[in-house]
Amino acid sequence: MQASTLPRCAALLLATAVLAACSGAQVRHAILRNASFAGIEAKGFVGKPVDEAIKHYGKAKSVTTSSRPPGTLVMGVDISGKDLYLFEQSRSDYQISVPVGSQTVVTGNGPVTVHQYERQNRVALCEVGLLVDPSTRRVLAADLRGNCL
Repeated sequence: MQASTLPRCAALLLATAVLAACSGAQVRHAILRNASFAGIEAKGFVGKPVDEAIKHYGKAKSVTTSSRPPGTLVMGVDISGKDLYLFEQSRSDYQISVPVGSQTVVTGNGPVTVHQYERQNRVALCEVGLLVDPSTRRVLAADLRGNCL
């Protein structure tokens, strides 16, 4: 192995060891939340006025004030008394076939099982949550919820 590839191999081994310490679901969740386009876009509002996010996403779906006791940390930020703005980033409507039953029908060739399906409408949502300091109206942290790719 050449000397120039040695540092890259060491970094790869270290990254593999770190990922092995986490479960697959945790790694997938972290990748989707932090490395998706929606996640990168949402994290771009951290440190900026919440009005920029409102201009980008539109009116907030809900705005609530945290009533958690002081010292409650979420994403490294004390959320006590902070506002949480929830925006709908994207919505996808789709249909899915869901099995609802089956029955056996006797034909000339013998019994045949017939499966019955029902079409159902579903909605996939991606929501962006922004933690905002009410006194400065600056975004302190951002997170995603739902189907965000």
